[in-house]
Amino acid sequence: MKEKLKFLIIDTSDENHTGVILYNSGNTFTKSSSEERGHIKNLVPLIKNILEENDVSLKNLDFISVVEGPGSWTGLRIGFATVKVLCLVNNLKLITLNNFDLFLKNFQNINNSTEIAILINSSNLNYYYRYILYGTDEYADGIGSLETLNEKYPNIEKVYFSKPEISKYIDMSITKFQSKNFTDVDNCEPYYISTGDLKSNFIKAKL
Repeated sequence: MKEKLKFLIIDTSDENHTGVILYNSGNTFTKSSSEERGHIKNLVPLIKNILEENDVSLKNLDFISVVEGPGSWTGLRIGFATVKVLCLVNNLKLITLNNFDLFLKNFQNINNSTEIAILINSSNLNYYYRYILYGTDEYADGIGSLETLNEKYPNIEKVYFSKPEISKYIDMSITKFQSKNFTDVDNCEPYYISTGDLKSNFIKAKL
């Protein structure tokens, strides 16, 4: 089944990067732009080009995945608006991918007894973070300065976010498709973490 799937993955969570991945029956193709805040200018042409170059129609896709964040507020809004229109017009399923989950799929050097915080650059010297106590399936997300984070979790190991391998985007998309873990196109929103939102209660991991 995996080899027969056709789908797009859209990532506009980085304010300086617009990325499009096409998975076409076992083959992977990519298009990207590194223009600063160039999502609104570059996203649709990138999608159009990657489909045309590989002779794939939107109507023939099985679904579209979009990175939900956390990340650039403007970039995420543009990505979601574009993907929602494409899904609604072409009657396609939508899958959302979280940057924290993607990074963890790519991160191998974790001690199961370690407290760890994944940090993603935000603005005003703040970081989005996911705090994880390994050996559990729970986590807490928040946003704050390094000082605030160290006060809240003094024993953490800090790991700075870097883009995962493309294969992780593909694997997570296929896993969610096979488990029918779809997102409601009409009501979906980017994953925002507001300033000061330091969650005290853990929540169960999504995957």
